[in-house]
Amino acid sequence: PGDGGISHPCTKTETRDWHLLHSGGHSIQSAIPTSDGAFLLVSQGGSVADSSTISVFTKMTESGQILWETELDGWHDFFRIRQMNDGSFLISGNDSDARRAYWILRLSSEGDVLWRRALSRYQGPIVMDMADTSTGEYLIVGQYVREEDVTSNTRDLFIGRLSTDGTLLSSRTVSGWASDVAYQLVADDEGNHYVFGSRGNGEWGEATEQAELWILKLNPAGDAILWQIMLLEPETDPSGLSFGNLWQLQTRWIHDRFHVLFEVEYENAAWYWTFELDRDGRILNQRMTPKMVGHLTLGPGGEIYIETNDAELDHCRRLHRFVPGEMSQTIWGMCFYENSWTSIQTILPRTQGDILITGFHEALSESTPSADSGFVAMVPREPEDDTC
Repeated sequence: PGDGGISHPCTKTETRDWHLLHSGGHSIQSAIPTSDGAFLLVSQGGSVADSSTISVFTKMTESGQILWETELDGWHDFFRIRQMNDGSFLISGNDSDARRAYWILRLSSEGDVLWRRALSRYQGPIVMDMADTSTGEYLIVGQYVREEDVTSNTRDLFIGRLSTDGTLLSSRTVSGWASDVAYQLVADDEGNHYVFGSRGNGEWGEATEQAELWILKLNPAGDAILWQIMLLEPETDPSGLSFGNLWQLQTRWIHDRFHVLFEVEYENAAWYWTFELDRDGRILNQRMTPKMVGHLTLGPGGEIYIETNDAELDHCRRLHRFVPGEMSQTIWGMCFYENSWTSIQTILPRTQGDILITGFHEALSESTPSADSGFVAMVPREPEDDTC
């Protein structure tokens, strides 16, 4: 473990313009960059027209111009959003109601709903991530709920292929322990696919003393496993590490290897564990940094961005950047109205240009001159003030 930590806070807090997206208490839950330099935002909340609940996909330019919006009725959980090579978007999720239907939705590059395929309800595949294959289909990974395991929440690893019209072409499951779950699917520069997941005796792959992190490498077509490695195996790893929340796992392919970030438990404390993974499965340059409370993102150069509360002003947020093992730098501060509460949902750094921030702003008193709404802000990559 390294020292890590946060450098001295800014003595000046910048109040920046920010863009409210929708009214009716919408929370922007996710954002991804699009191939044409814009962003796709996903928000949920109340309909402006009536009291119903809706989910909204919004394509927005970096200047805040809305290009199109697509609404879905109801409240949903969205697991992953990907833009595919043909420009369309694949979204995996479920209906957050008693039906509990799990599905994949495909949007065109213009926001039209092309199809929505229901994959399971209580039992069957739950898709956590998607990718293009070298054969023109979609590779999907996640977890499979067996009929006899509906009440116990045990899972098998699921790998499948979809046609572009949503037909399930093939599927396979891999069972081991009580819970085998794939969380993330990423590709290298040769088109090979890497599946990051966990196995354990806890529900939904949650961390336990008998949990493991595993990585599978698949060929570009997604129909053959090339190798598999296990990390943090309790029987063979004497370090005392155990992984924490794998929903926070982040990966980026940079030059000739992956940079990986996720949370681990060590000596009764939470840490960020970062390492590099080459295409042969070798683990390189491992570092540990003390965990800071807040939303974090792995940047395009392997740096880490994390937001925190301002130490003195409850309605202000701070954005920090640090290289694992080094002192962090406070690069930005943003204040909202007093008597308000702000939640940051997305930090989206790009290789060039500013950083996209999304979240939710909630008024805590009637005197606060703003309704509850999601917000979008573009913030500078570099500090604008020498005191930061």
